[in-house]
Amino acid sequence: MYARYAHMLARSAGTLFSNGVVREAGIYYDLYYGAAQWAITRELAQYIVEFYDSHPEFNRYMSHVQFPDEVYFHTIVHNSQYKYRCIKYDEPVKRWLVNWRNLHYYEYPYMITVLTEMDYNKIMDDGALFIRKVRSGVSDRLLDMLDSNVD
Repeated sequence: MYARYAHMLARSAGTLFSNGVVREAGIYYDLYYGAAQWAITRELAQYIVEFYDSHPEFNRYMSHVQFPDEVYFHTIVHNSQYKYRCIKYDEPVKRWLVNWRNLHYYEYPYMITVLTEMDYNKIMDDGALFIRKVRSGVSDRLLDMLDSNVD
């Protein structure tokens, strides 16, 4: 059990002490964080695969960061010409954090909020395709309300 926590701490420290950049072959890539759930085009998917195939040192570094699914793709995209095509929201700026809501609605003031029926109107007004987080026993009424709107 302690080995697991030591591993997590090492990944967190490696990410924090990177000073927000990944260095590879004299090129500096700014680190960006974002939601693991986001949509990309076929063209961008091909770019990411080509980047992966041609950047082994970058990939090796990324295999040691905390939350790689929330760092890897955003770092590649926001250090490329594709960053200009990303949807931007007017949410509070957080260090290195980009495009953090994308296709889903969630609230993250200090920790991710578990949504309830009290959030129904906000969810419906937002127009996002997905929501998170919901929890059995807490969000049941909300899920029933949302299900009643499905045609």
